[in-house]
Amino acid sequence: MLASGAGGLAFAAGLQRAAPHEDVVVLCDHAYAPYGRRPGRVVRDRVLRLADELLEQSPKVLVLASAQATLDVLDELRRRMPVPVVGLDRLLPHAVTATNWQPLAVVTGQGCVRGVQQARWLRGQRDGVLAMPVQWAGLAELVESGAASSPQAAALVAQRMAELPEDRAGVLLACPHAAAVRPLVESNADGMAVTDVVDITTQRVLQVLRRGNALAHRHRAGRRIVISSHPGRAQRGVAALMRPAPAPRVRR
Repeated sequence: MLASGAGGLAFAAGLQRAAPHEDVVVLCDHAYAPYGRRPGRVVRDRVLRLADELLEQSPKVLVLASAQATLDVLDELRRRMPVPVVGLDRLLPHAVTATNWQPLAVVTGQGCVRGVQQARWLRGQRDGVLAMPVQWAGLAELVESGAASSPQAAALVAQRMAELPEDRAGVLLACPHAAAVRPLVESNADGMAVTDVVDITTQRVLQVLRRGNALAHRHRAGRRIVISSHPGRAQRGVAALMRPAPAPRVRR
């Protein structure tokens, strides 16, 4: 799993709840995070390099757990990789189904994705007219610091949810940082449908593994190995889950 930061841990946790015997290696690219504030050519080059390094772990599937990287490089990555690649694409059909085709807010952390690019991408989707992109300032920083369930995060989510237009029938948590605060969003949803990118993507990963007859059925629980491309900058959210492991060689 390749993520731009500690938000990828929400993916790893969600995947291992659904597939508790799978080993997951999470590479958090703190050295270049957040991707949404980098030029597209930089994100493309970075992701392709790191994906090549992760192949040394002999993965069954590569999960691109970054909203910005999905926009910048997912199609090329799928063409180049010898293993299936699952990204954060095709989210709107699930979200508008949950809202019965009523308007929804597409929530990401500020800096997780380039706003103009995301808005253009949403307009290009069949159901994009129903989607309003929203970026929550401060959310990514709280998740990166390990404070996704803190009083500060609860206050931020409550304020941002109260600011959503009244015509929104649902919320799509469209990046890993937004998914990390799903319990707080649900507690403030007031009847709105909440759709989570982690749930959508996890189901796709399970489909890939089942089609390839590759889903683990061993008796032991799966391991989670978390690696940072810049350990000196890794925040509590990552450092608390570090495991000794032969890490991929990461180009700085």
